[in-house]
Amino acid sequence: MLKQRVLTALVLAPLTIWAIFSLPETGFVVLLLAVLCVAAWEWSRLAALAQPAAQLFYVVVLFVLMGTAGFYFHSHKHIIDFLYLAIAALWLLTLLGLFYYRKHEVTRSGFNVLKLLIGIVIILGPFVALLVLRHRDPFGPQW
Repeated sequence: MLKQRVLTALVLAPLTIWAIFSLPETGFVVLLLAVLCVAAWEWSRLAALAQPAAQLFYVVVLFVLMGTAGFYFHSHKHIIDFLYLAIAALWLLTLLGLFYYRKHEVTRSGFNVLKLLIGIVIILGPFVALLVLRHRDPFGPQW
C-alpha cells in the first residue's frame, strides 16, 4: 500500500509542479476544477450519499460554486474577500460543532446533511485560496 502511494506521489508531484508553473490561467482553473470535482465525489461518498444521482448532484453544485468563484475572481475582487470571510466563518462553526459534538449526545439523522455542508467548505476554501495564491502579485505561481 505504501509503495503504491509513493509511486503515485512520484508521478503526480512533477505533474502538479508543471501545472502550477506552465499552464495558462484558464488551464490551471480547469485542472483545479477537475481535481476538486473528484474530491467532491469522494466526499459525497464519505457523507453517505448512496445514490449516484445524488452524488452527481453534489458534485455539480460544487462545480457551479467553484466555477462561479473562478469566473468572478478577476473582475470582482470583493467577492473573493467575501468568500474568505464566509469560509472562515464556516470553519469556525465547524470547530464549534466539533466541541459541541464531543460534549453532547447528537442524533445522527441530520448528520449527513451537515457533512455535505462541511464538504462545501473543505473543497471551496482551497479552490479560492489556490486561485488567489496563483494570481497574487508579485510572485504568483512561486507562492
